[in-house]
Amino acid sequence: METRVQAAFFSLLRSGLWENNIDRIDLFPLNQDEWNWVLEQGRIHTVEGLLFQGIQKLPMNLTGSKAHLFELAVRVEKIEQRNQLMNDVLAEQWTYFKNLGINAYLLKGQGLANCYSQPNLRVCGDIDWYLPVQDDYNRLIEHLNKRGFEVKSDTNYSSNFIWNGFEIDLHQKLFDLHNPFNRGYLKDFELKESNNFTLLAIHDQKIKVPSIAIQLVQTSSHILKHLLSFGIGLRQLCDIARLYYHYSNQLATLGLPKIFNRLDIYSWVKQLNKLLIDYLALPADLIKNVGYSSKNADWMMKDIMQSGNFGYYDNEYIQFENTGILSRRKTLKKISGNIFRYLPYAPMEAISFPIAHYFSRSAIK
Repeated sequence: METRVQAAFFSLLRSGLWENNIDRIDLFPLNQDEWNWVLEQGRIHTVEGLLFQGIQKLPMNLTGSKAHLFELAVRVEKIEQRNQLMNDVLAEQWTYFKNLGINAYLLKGQGLANCYSQPNLRVCGDIDWYLPVQDDYNRLIEHLNKRGFEVKSDTNYSSNFIWNGFEIDLHQKLFDLHNPFNRGYLKDFELKESNNFTLLAIHDQKIKVPSIAIQLVQTSSHILKHLLSFGIGLRQLCDIARLYYHYSNQLATLGLPKIFNRLDIYSWVKQLNKLLIDYLALPADLIKNVGYSSKNADWMMKDIMQSGNFGYYDNEYIQFENTGILSRRKTLKKISGNIFRYLPYAPMEAISFPIAHYFSRSAIK
């Protein structure tokens, strides 16, 4: 059950996410300790831009101290600047890929930010490129090495390097799904959707983004992967909510229930969608063609609030970080707990994830 300050936090978050008026004005004003908690959660879950938008909907006498508002405004300005720099890098890299004749797709990131009313207020992270052709992937790494970039293998199907201060991830695998019985279906799905890509205009470049159906499957599976490991932040939930909203007029034509059912993750997707309705006020009618559970998803939100962005803020785990055997035991305990928790909703993913994760990491050692 939500506390008063938690309810206030989500009210501000919903207001920023949809640019609506505050839906629980009765929860305000907050005292300084409560404001500190709200702003800290915004930082932990990388949704500071959305909180800032929400706070602007409050009457001035309810916004709290000027000091924390000024601090938040400065942080939001830096978020905007970081987004502008990322767009510069994206345009530069896209030109580089074109000159090499490399076929690439932008995953997540600015493609998802484009679904927001104010894209530059979404906290940006790494830049992810998907290269479907193995030869393109190998050739690009060869060119990067010649230019002096240090390209590191992250797993046996991805690599990363730094370009102008941004971490760039190169992927040969499109979906964060590990059930081996789905490999053929996912390849067929990818091939079927290959001509349905969208174009994202950044500066004078038009960058390829995967089809709407692929984006929805990819973003959903990315959330599931992190929930099966160390957790995920609220920004990723806001991403999928905005993705549904942005493409709501096309959801009925995508056949998503059939796709999610075939991938054996439909029960989990419906539970996720229920969470988006209950906590982020995603209109239920908007996703009626996708589906949602009748059961509340409070248990899942509890996990998310505890872990923070990608699990970096889970106090039950980080105290054991870098402590040898204790760390490994704690890691095993956490992942095992997640597997059993999500087993009823995505059974084959819950079973396959730790196995695939282990062999993927072992392959690069």
